[in-house]
Amino acid sequence: MPAPASAGEVTAAAAPTIPYVWPYPGSYVRTGVDVTIEVRVAADVDHVVVYDGKTGERLTELTGAPRATWRYVWTASAGSVSPDLEPVSTTGVVGARVRTGYGFDDVPPVVDSLFFQFPGGGGSQVTDRVGPSGTLSYGIQENTWATVDIWSIDGVVIPEMQEGDWSYPPRAEPYLLRIQVMDGAGNWGERTFSLRVDATAPTVTSVVPANGTRVRGSLVHSSLVASDESGINRAHLVGAYEDVTAPYAASVPAGADGPRVLTWRVWDMLGNITTVERTVTVDNTGPVVTWVGPANGALIRGARISSGVTAADPAGVLKAQLSGAVADTSAPYSSTIAAGKDGVRTLTWTVWDRLGNTTVLRRSVTVDNTKAKVAFVKAPKNKAKVKGTVKVTASASDRNGVTRVQLLINGKVVATDLKAAYQFSINTRRYGKKIKIQLRAYDKAGNVTTTSARTWYRN
Repeated sequence: MPAPASAGEVTAAAAPTIPYVWPYPGSYVRTGVDVTIEVRVAADVDHVVVYDGKTGERLTELTGAPRATWRYVWTASAGSVSPDLEPVSTTGVVGARVRTGYGFDDVPPVVDSLFFQFPGGGGSQVTDRVGPSGTLSYGIQENTWATVDIWSIDGVVIPEMQEGDWSYPPRAEPYLLRIQVMDGAGNWGERTFSLRVDATAPTVTSVVPANGTRVRGSLVHSSLVASDESGINRAHLVGAYEDVTAPYAASVPAGADGPRVLTWRVWDMLGNITTVERTVTVDNTGPVVTWVGPANGALIRGARISSGVTAADPAGVLKAQLSGAVADTSAPYSSTIAAGKDGVRTLTWTVWDRLGNTTVLRRSVTVDNTKAKVAFVKAPKNKAKVKGTVKVTASASDRNGVTRVQLLINGKVVATDLKAAYQFSINTRRYGKKIKIQLRAYDKAGNVTTTSARTWYRN
């Protein structure tokens, strides 16, 4: 706060001001009308001097009760300049002049457009259609600004529509919406719109994938085709982002195997909504495959290995392939491959369903094309003379095991022994004077070994 004046000092009085003038300085007025200028002053103002804004000529003084509204009527004629106002205090101090500086505006506002926005966002400029509910707003061409608007429907003023709220049902004939607008100079403009309420939701013509489709992968990809007379505002696959540009497509997590409901919502430009659902089946499981043969750990003899499987899948089986062979596309699925050298060999089958899911099945077999070893242990030698009953003992061995040893006399099997040590008794009296003896051994893979013949002579 300023220090108080000391004795004998004279304090200068504050200049008076005009805190309120209506219309506001710089506003627009119409030509040829009487404009009532209202002034409100502080209690220390004695009077307000009115000057011609063009010539500076003193026109009059305004006075009245303190803090009351003082008025001056000015005729806004063409070429004139609005007055200046100068406050004078009760002690004769003159304040700063206030230039009203009113401009002239005789052009009414033009309502040039109407916009409709539906709940939840989205909208467009109106041609002749609106939705059943939403918000209307208008655009104008105007030199100043709009101060008042009046909305009416079918000739009835709707006060609550000054906020643009719209909620009307469809009907056969259009609604006649009239918007009247007054600008800051008092000029009025108006426009009437013929509006039809469109409550028809968009038409969805296709959704991919179709209902009941089986799909695979971590995402389900979906697309939609839709149309509407007012145009499509946006489409939304629930669980994904909204798509505002055709063609409409989106992806959602597939989730676990089983049914998955895809829900699409489509908005037209007026806020009408269509909801469609499609149920697909998520299938990331390969076919069920059953091994036909050979069994795991089987011994395989020969130059080639034959193998087969059976398979089933809800989506259908596309093909089955044994590694090293050409794929088989027809059940039952079977193939052969080269056996290769002796030893363990892994057989690998891969089976595809029609979605691309695979199942891999493996079995190990042992290739064995090596014959067993067999020999006489105790027996008369070649060209020996024999009589009565003769005992023969044999030995046989194989890395994968021996199944049996046979005794052959004169080229015919006369005895078989399944267990080592292999022993045979021969009644020589049952055969001729000349007896041809051989041993034959079978291993577990089916390989056969036969010894060279020994010839005996019976006494």
